[in-house]
Amino acid sequence: ARGEAIFRRKDLNCMKCHSINRAGGQIGPDLSAVGGSSPTEYIVSSILNPNLAVKEQYATRIFYLESGKLLTGIVVDRDDVRVAIRDAHGQTVTIPVADIDEEAEGQTLMPQGLTKFLTSDEVIDLAKFVSELGKPGRYGIQHDKTIQRWQVRLHPPRELTAEVPHLESLRQYVLNSDGQDWQSVYGTVSGALPLPELRGDANVVGAGESPLEQVAILRGEINVKTAGPLTIHIDSSASFQSWFNSDEQHDRTQYTVSAAAGNHYLIARVVLPVSPEGYFRLHITTPDGSPAEFEIVAGS
Repeated sequence: ARGEAIFRRKDLNCMKCHSINRAGGQIGPDLSAVGGSSPTEYIVSSILNPNLAVKEQYATRIFYLESGKLLTGIVVDRDDVRVAIRDAHGQTVTIPVADIDEEAEGQTLMPQGLTKFLTSDEVIDLAKFVSELGKPGRYGIQHDKTIQRWQVRLHPPRELTAEVPHLESLRQYVLNSDGQDWQSVYGTVSGALPLPELRGDANVVGAGESPLEQVAILRGEINVKTAGPLTIHIDSSASFQSWFNSDEQHDRTQYTVSAAAGNHYLIARVVLPVSPEGYFRLHITTPDGSPAEFEIVAGS
């Protein structure tokens, strides 16, 4: 548990580059199975000195342009006309081949010296956590279809937080709001979203029914390939209301919906607990006989 908490620390920002269960940054490798496929020595080496252990698909290239500009990133596609690279911010940048003056091998995009922010015990805990990812046990491959990447509403309007919102407010402020109104947050390996990480963040919480009550608005996304009934399962230490798109409000921990083909939002209004152990977890199953096929939308 200590190692996972260190991995999630904002000052280390591991999840900006790495994903677990496909949720997180897309710059470095997904770490879901790294402990089961890589020796512990390799993992420790990657943490202490990232440039000693860079797999080919994550090696960077440096491009010196005729304009004098320098660009560095991982090549994701190239042909005779242009080169597409993914930079350190996870953005894809396209470079015309005609603009390239020189190209050279670069270093890993993983920041150097991250361990200087850690004690020796914390380095050990972090390495132990990463080395257990994908092995049987609490950090093994997850088979539940769990929302791992949530989006939390930035500066949520009072129409959403002060009371249980009307469906029209959900449509306006959740379903039809721009991506810039949302910030991605990620569940733990188990799929549980640690609510204390949100509490106290003025950017993502709003006042609830009382001034001391803090409320967050979450949305997760699924893509339904084949229509049919789906059952929503919620495990939460916090008070919540949930919706499938802007349909009927649910306070129950389990309910079944009829899902048409296409993308859908699972929405939750969560009253953040004071407890340091608060969590919210949602996974989806198909009832017996349902023809529904779906996948969780993950990513950064």
